[in-house]
Amino acid sequence: MDDNVSFYLNIGFFFPIVNELNGQAIPKNPKEYDCIFRIRTNSLTGRNQAYDILPETDLNELRTLIETDLTDHVIPFFERYNELEDCLNLKNEFQDLHSSAEPYIGLAMMKNGNKELGDKTLINFVEMTHKEYAETLLGYRDELTKAGNKR
Repeated sequence: MDDNVSFYLNIGFFFPIVNELNGQAIPKNPKEYDCIFRIRTNSLTGRNQAYDILPETDLNELRTLIETDLTDHVIPFFERYNELEDCLNLKNEFQDLHSSAEPYIGLAMMKNGNKELGDKTLINFVEMTHKEYAETLLGYRDELTKAGNKR
């Protein structure tokens, strides 16, 4: 049996609109894989490494490292993205990530009353994606528009 453990801290943004539009229950405690946007914290710290627990690991040093990473990197990250509109900057900050939260940010903005910016965000994304996905996203937009008009 190995005497070591390696792990990463993963964080992300969960957009309930995805579940709502797919007719799925919103998880009470979303997991990292439920998030449309997710990253490992090492993308924030700049250290391309896991946290390791080896027989010789000083656990107090590891605890301090994790606390420092949370305080200096993770919490400031979430503070930069504390409003839905702020999330539009994710694409610029994390250009190397392949998944995009943009259409769901746009749809969530539309649902929350910022219809103009939400629709613009969605359309900008739709123009750059493949036809089937674009049709699905535009169908979601139409559902939101119908629901909004019923109120």
